[in-house]
Amino acid sequence: MRHINLSSVDALDIVVAVLATVTFLVAFLYLRRTLLFWGYARLANDLREIRKLLRGKIIRNGNDLLVGGSYRGLPASIRLSRSENAPELTIQLRVHTRGNLFVAPLRSSLRIGEYHVPVPHALLASRCSVRTDYASEARSLLQHPHVVEDLWDLCCSSQAFLSMGDGVIHFTEGQLPATGGALAISRYLHSLTKLAVAGAGRPVTSKGTPGRNWHATPIAAAAAVLVFAAIGFAMSVKSNNRKQPETTPTVVTNTGIPAADARKLFGVGAWRLAKDSDFDRQAVRWLEEKGLEPTGTICGAFGPDGQQGVAYVLVEPQTRAKRVVLLVGGAVKFDKTFPRLALAAKLANVATAGAQWEQETKVTGAGDGILLVPDFNESGSATVISNSGLQMASATPKNFRSLHLQ
Repeated sequence: MRHINLSSVDALDIVVAVLATVTFLVAFLYLRRTLLFWGYARLANDLREIRKLLRGKIIRNGNDLLVGGSYRGLPASIRLSRSENAPELTIQLRVHTRGNLFVAPLRSSLRIGEYHVPVPHALLASRCSVRTDYASEARSLLQHPHVVEDLWDLCCSSQAFLSMGDGVIHFTEGQLPATGGALAISRYLHSLTKLAVAGAGRPVTSKGTPGRNWHATPIAAAAAVLVFAAIGFAMSVKSNNRKQPETTPTVVTNTGIPAADARKLFGVGAWRLAKDSDFDRQAVRWLEEKGLEPTGTICGAFGPDGQQGVAYVLVEPQTRAKRVVLLVGGAVKFDKTFPRLALAAKLANVATAGAQWEQETKVTGAGDGILLVPDFNESGSATVISNSGLQMASATPKNFRSLHLQ
């Protein structure tokens, strides 16, 4: 009688199963990486370098890529965006600060800060407006060695904005360089950290380097899966394998945002929904005179063909900064942080709102819009965000007080 070597058959089954598992994992990791960096292929290597620099992880948020982590002991977040009305790069550091400082291109209509601050740097003074609400603290900051040079390194571009105050440094750059993105971001972080040290009035102490993130080691994860797969096949105990519980995203319930929407917003745990007391008092009275009430939740036909959407006005409790997020069809269409925002309101049927628009800005789509007013005392400071057919667009009314709000 012929005897069959069962151990050989089992070993062959194990080899086939392991090879199949390897093939599946390689295909899965390739697809996952492709989808993660979709639209950012030329920056993929730069993004991986940035992730290592922050010891963090990369997250996809609609058309944007977010990198969160820590840089020299400071909580840091970096956003890369391809949206039409958003800067390509946004960097935010949480720091200790005294007073505030706002730097913007001279050609920009943005004027935040009560006092203009002269700077002892000819190029910076010729291209940028430097303002503050606390003149003595600002002058003291600018006297620190290298601070003015760091401001010039950060804001030499015609599309760079910087705000510093209330525990946050917020920096945006309208366009990233075609090559060397990681090097440029590294330089920005270095300069921002030096500003943080000067603004704090004392060295920023490091809290240690965060541990390596599990998501950053897919090869190690794949190896672990293979080991368990091989042991499972060898011992033939499939029936005893326990199903791993599904990981449910943590939803912060104290923000006032529905859980389904909160899951789609990056870093929402640090924010709360705005109340009427969070808006400028004059703006609140102006709305009430029109029979409207200020609110942190604005619903309307913000999508194409009248598709319904919702905008949330969020407040960062410590810095009082405001963040406006617009979702249409469950997707994030607009997400921007404002150091100051006096008013946010719905502009029903933008095309018939009776607005006179600034040159080169005009609403072309139908449906509702969102009126954003940074400074209520400046009638030309407002922006209207609305659907232009394929994407969200912004326009600047000459006088927002003349708009027909409903």
